[in-house]
Amino acid sequence: EGMIIRKLQLGDGHRAVAYSPSNRACLYANIGKYAETEPLNKQVFEIRRQQLGDVDSDVAASLNNLANAYKHQRSYAAGEVLHKEALKLHRRHLGHEHPNVATSLNNLAIVYNLQGKYAEAEPLYKKALEIQRQHLGDELPELAASLSNLATMYAEQGKYAETEPLLLEALKIQSQQLGETHPDVATTLNNLATFYNMQGKFAAAEPLLHQALGIQRQQLGDEHPDVATTLNNLASLYFDQGKYAESEPFHMEALKIRRQRLGDGHPDVAYSLNNLASLYVEQGRYSEAKPFFLEALKIQSSQLGDKHPDVVTTLSNFASLYVDQGKYAAAEPPCMEGMIIRKLQLGDGHRAVAYSPSNRACLYANIGKYAETEPLNKQVFEIRRQQLGDVDSDVAASLNNLANAYKHQRSYAAGEVLHKEALKLHRRHLGHE
Repeated sequence: EGMIIRKLQLGDGHRAVAYSPSNRACLYANIGKYAETEPLNKQVFEIRRQQLGDVDSDVAASLNNLANAYKHQRSYAAGEVLHKEALKLHRRHLGHEHPNVATSLNNLAIVYNLQGKYAEAEPLYKKALEIQRQHLGDELPELAASLSNLATMYAEQGKYAETEPLLLEALKIQSQQLGETHPDVATTLNNLATFYNMQGKFAAAEPLLHQALGIQRQQLGDEHPDVATTLNNLASLYFDQGKYAESEPFHMEALKIRRQRLGDGHPDVAYSLNNLASLYVEQGRYSEAKPFFLEALKIQSSQLGDKHPDVVTTLSNFASLYVDQGKYAAAEPPCMEGMIIRKLQLGDGHRAVAYSPSNRACLYANIGKYAETEPLNKQVFEIRRQQLGDVDSDVAASLNNLANAYKHQRSYAAGEVLHKEALKLHRRHLGHE
């Protein structure tokens, strides 16, 4: 009603008219209706740019909001372009050390991180933290968000020693400044739980996820997309422990929420479908898994494009459906397609590129083509060591796979050396028991 009155009184292009769609976009974002925010944020941006030009901080804020709308729909490349432009405008208007510049740095770093561009993301996160500590102090929620974002990136890179203190500091600030039941606290609890799950610390992760879920249900409602994210994380926690019966209902509820709140064609729906299908493969429920994989691929190809990394993940998992059934000829095409897409999108050295040759090596091992597995396993090992260093369990797993390739070719001495190194890494990373 406010938006209609403003348009009637002031006309479509008046600066004040921008506030109503801006507020409405904020409302939709808070309830997870990200697709609905995009046209509103576009409208706000056009009005503000027309009225204020390209040197006003409100124009930069509108760009950031539109970029975030793209990010939530997994259109990361489009979001990256707009966040760069917003950062440029903020710096021109406010200087290089303003807190709003820190927000723009954080936003751009997040988009880099989501694309696996860690080298580009890290200095932006650190610069944002430096600005915030200097101008806002060490106890404000904005600082906590930056700490949590940097920690999440370190966790993805396997830099666990750097991760935990950042997350704990963020959680302490948010609990003190916002209260222990604030949704931002739930987000950091989620990040901390995911970090523990990555290390196999399931007992530490589980209560944090349940605590986060309780906060979100209370503060956001049972059908908010953030609730679906936590449900998905709980499902993954149980899946990683082989507790498939406990995992399934959480995946099912997450999928239901995403269909209802985001629509059947949203990429997050595809993400849930892919997870459920993978669960069914592990349980041998192949006939139930296949239609979910196909629906996920249809959504992702339509919404994200055929070359998006999410498409690769689903293709890779789809290949495992055939491998588990011994249908190796059917498994190779999606496995190869996934590998090609990953290389085109991310480059030869990206961590995610390792998964496709890893899956193809597994395929060849299953049909006894051990000589073909050796160069693939070498490629996986080199990528993972380059990206993660020598203290990550994925690196150790790659060493084991390469050692097994040597073993099957009766190169026992070479296999022994690598198995010893893998054992050493596993013990260093996970402990002796």
